[in-house]
Amino acid sequence: MRIKLDKQSLCNAVATVNHAISSRTTMPILEGIKIKTTKEGVQFTCYDMTLGIETVILATVQEEGEAVVPGRLFYELTRKLPDDADVDMYFDKTSVEIVCAGSKTHIQTLPAEDFPMLPDIEENVQFNFSQEKIKNMIKRTLFAAAIDESRPVLTGVLFEIDSDSIRLISLDGYRMAISGKDIGEKENLVTAIVPSATLSEVGRLLENEGSVKISISQSHILFQTGNTRMISRLIEGEYIKYRQIIPMEWQTRFTMSSIALAQSIDRAATISSGSNNLVAFNIGSNQVNIDSENELGNVHEVITTQVEGKEIQIAFNARYISDILKNIESQDIVLSFTTNVSPCVITPAEDDDFLYLLLPVRIYTE
Repeated sequence: MRIKLDKQSLCNAVATVNHAISSRTTMPILEGIKIKTTKEGVQFTCYDMTLGIETVILATVQEEGEAVVPGRLFYELTRKLPDDADVDMYFDKTSVEIVCAGSKTHIQTLPAEDFPMLPDIEENVQFNFSQEKIKNMIKRTLFAAAIDESRPVLTGVLFEIDSDSIRLISLDGYRMAISGKDIGEKENLVTAIVPSATLSEVGRLLENEGSVKISISQSHILFQTGNTRMISRLIEGEYIKYRQIIPMEWQTRFTMSSIALAQSIDRAATISSGSNNLVAFNIGSNQVNIDSENELGNVHEVITTQVEGKEIQIAFNARYISDILKNIESQDIVLSFTTNVSPCVITPAEDDDFLYLLLPVRIYTE
């Protein structure tokens, strides 16, 4: 195989697929990048048996072929090549010579026939959405997926898709994040639990313009933008019936600036007690008091706002509520409460494009 590529295009392609290189494997071939000539140019592929990323770039193909190069080494070498120069790559059966301006490097290769094939996905169940929309939805929900693998389904994000709508849901037992309009439990609803690691890479891949095609099979999901395809195994199992968790009524409610609340929580969190990083809310008729303390001191924050309903005292883990507020783009939010041991529901003041639910930390005696 003999190919000539633009250095920047090569670096971009390698950086794209590099995130699917296996970091823990007994199969050396999974630590590589497969390079293959195609009608469109040159195809680069990485696959760790859960996530596969494939992209094609334009190139001058002087001799067709395929080979596998050591992934992380190749990534480091290509990004350090001279700028504004073409890269010539000459492959034989066991190695490749990389020539760029005055630089020449030889590295060993592995046989391409040992590299596993990416799964085939029947594209009869596919949807097209705005890249910017999906990217924002991932950002709003990914942080609330569980890290603990004792309940594998919670380490992923639930996709609910119908013909023109999509909803993402994540929860870890302490908080829940929902992004997208409620599309109910329709008969034609397509659902899939996508691993968090996959969505992290999808969010990195997506841009703020153009569309992304999403195809779903029984065991895999495909995201495709332009000449790049990302295929991931889905998490098996039944997701929690999350709609049953959301309180339908409230006893106390108020609206406030998301930025003002985030700043108050940030200050209170600097002095908070225990492993739960407690911050306490004392909600009265026309103000919200936020308090925290430890052996070194205390913080007392007062936010004036009109409160509807009953007075309530309730406490939260400061980190959990801060994570939520960092991912809210709406200027004003509504916080709704039922009791001091029931979940708080956070929604935007002007639309229903997201919903967050946060469990309190029980400190008050009823």
